[in-house]
Amino acid sequence: MPREAKAKQLEKDYADTFGSEHGQRVLHHLMDTCHLFTPLMGHPERDAMEGQRSMVLGIIQNVRRGKGTTPEQHMREQDAAEQERIGE
Repeated sequence: MPREAKAKQLEKDYADTFGSEHGQRVLHHLMDTCHLFTPLMGHPERDAMEGQRSMVLGIIQNVRRGKGTTPEQHMREQDAAEQERIGE
């Protein structure tokens, strides 16, 4: 399989894996535990935390590409899923 086709298939796999209800829960857990929304300036473990954040951002980017959504659409979907998860 050509490299580009493999990349597209992997993006689809990410979307299938993390696009389900279960996958969304796992992704939100990763976002929380990997410090996605934690300011890192001046933090002594900043480099390790940045690596974790980078991993989660890579997952999110692959999910978005696999679904064929824009970043804005993806964030709206994430916001709606988060509101539903916390019961608002």
